[in-house]
Amino acid sequence: MTTRGLRSVFKATALLAVVFLLIAGFGFFDYGDSLSRIKPIVTGIVKPTPAETKPSNLDDSPTTSQTPEPPNASGGIRYYFKSSDINPLAKGENRIENLAKLRNLALRDLIAHPEHYDEDTTVIFSNDVALCMEDILEIIHQRKFQGADQTCAMDWTYVGDNPTYYDVWIGRGMTGDLFFNIPEDGSWDNAWNLFYNDPKSQARWSTSKPFQVFSCWNGITAFTAKPLMEKKIKFRTHKEGECFQGEPKLFAKDMWFNGYGKIAVVPSVNVEYSDEGTKKLRALKGSTSKSQIPMASVVHIEQ
Repeated sequence: MTTRGLRSVFKATALLAVVFLLIAGFGFFDYGDSLSRIKPIVTGIVKPTPAETKPSNLDDSPTTSQTPEPPNASGGIRYYFKSSDINPLAKGENRIENLAKLRNLALRDLIAHPEHYDEDTTVIFSNDVALCMEDILEIIHQRKFQGADQTCAMDWTYVGDNPTYYDVWIGRGMTGDLFFNIPEDGSWDNAWNLFYNDPKSQARWSTSKPFQVFSCWNGITAFTAKPLMEKKIKFRTHKEGECFQGEPKLFAKDMWFNGYGKIAVVPSVNVEYSDEGTKKLRALKGSTSKSQIPMASVVHIEQ
């Protein structure tokens, strides 16, 4: 791509006022004794600062405190690149508390200096899913188009010939239930019957239309930065009296409590945790760019 083309991309991205946070595989897979491959990347789109255009190179093995110079981007793009010694899988450690710390570390500048960011900033978190650019753009677009506080994809895993919805620990429908029923014996035999007790959500999911949920993460998510910038919420572990649960679900609970309960799943964005799996998934379920759902049929989620 030419320098002019890159500059156009940077400017277009800056207009989105997006904070892009790529957090790879926090605790979802066994990384052994080392989390050296988990490197939070924070890219903050801030108010343009022409002086901040000095180029820089990234070392392949950053230190915990490394903060590179801003890249050469006339749109005023600033990024922070850090790794951390916080290990959610360490023996004797509170996994959820450490995951929350890592996510808050990625958000640190946004929370500490909200004046650096546009008031309509969107935060994006991605797990180690195989993504296409259009997936990210669609999640952002649908958050704006639906007037949602948070949007999520649908993430899947192949445990057999057919894909199975993956993020069962976090996803909860408006009924308060799991996306599919898991009995006390832990069986996933009912994974084929998504939204079994919520006909409205089931109908919208089956026609690739966004639908409202209580909580989701699903491999990639975009949410408003406002409650973070207002210091109303942050990622956390459960409090005394609360059930043990993941930090993304507690984040959604706190979003609802503070008036940010418009949370939606965008079923036209489907992701998997390997390149091959995502190729199969897109061939089976389609993709955003090849969606056959007319835009006029995409209905805004309810208040």
